[in-house]
Amino acid sequence: MERLPQLVPISSLNKGQAGKVIENVKKNNDVVMIVKNNEAEAVIISVDMYNEMASYYRLRETADTLKKHAGAGTLSKYAKAELVGKEEDLYHEALDLKYTK
Repeated sequence: MERLPQLVPISSLNKGQAGKVIENVKKNNDVVMIVKNNEAEAVIISVDMYNEMASYYRLRETADTLKKHAGAGTLSKYAKAELVGKEEDLYHEALDLKYTK
């Protein structure tokens, strides 16, 4: 089950709670949404979560580029077969990222 982000008013950060919020993010891999006047302003995530998201994004971009070339007929049959496998791997990695956090 996907966890909802913890909502933290921006005023809490101004009152010296930033260190505590960041420590909870690091320790528990929490997602914290900073709100101001009941509007989302920013999100704080751990460095590990950021790196996982960045890696997934780069993989997704690569797969999209390869898929574009496959559709244009510029990839070999072997590369097309590899692309299908990589796309399935990306799907499973995305599920793992979504449901293990």
